Amino acid sequence: MRSPFERLKSHFHRSQVSRGGKWSDFAGWWQWAAKMLASEAKPSCAYSRNFSSYQWSMSDEYHLRPVHKILARAGLRLDKFELLCHVDANPEAASRLRSVKQVIVLRLERLATDLVHVQSLLCSRLLWCRALHGIPRVHTSKAARKTEELAWSAESVEWVKEVYAKDLWLGKYARIPVALPQEIPRMLWSERQ
Repeated sequence: MRSPFERLKSHFHRSQVSRGGKWSDFAGWWQWAAKMLASEAKPSCAYSRNFSSYQWSMSDEYHLRPVHKILARAGLRLDKFELLCHVDANPEAASRLRSVKQVIVLRLERLATDLVHVQSLLCSRLLWCRALHGIPRVHTSKAARKTEELAWSAESVEWVKEVYAKDLWLGKYARIPVALPQEIPRMLWSERQ
């Protein structure tokens, strides 16, 4: 996953600024995105270059829908999961893991660190001690891309904190648009149904 603030900024850049839009259009764009998300809009096209057309695209859906809602559509409702901390220090909790579903959150901002953690868990819990290969980064620019810092309004920050609250919690992201997530990824567990 990725910080909601960075997801919004990145998608705005790709869908608007890189196609002739201006960074100053962000205020109208996030309000449009807020309305589309609130209305539970369904994608009406594959890709749309102009948010003023009010077309919610597959690209918008993928980049802007909160991760917890995407997971819920896939049958992984976060309200059915609990955070599991320090399992290795708690033998009772560790033994319970053999009979429960587990989810580990990988964050784009700390992907290499999170993969090392996953490798450690696989080795200690499942005795699968092979090296994990890094995940290839696709859609990254070969040249350094200058993205201006957005002027996040207090209203836009509050909207992100409300709409993406579970995503901010899940990725251990700061509730402001500038900080990186905490070092250790979240590990969630849920009793089998």
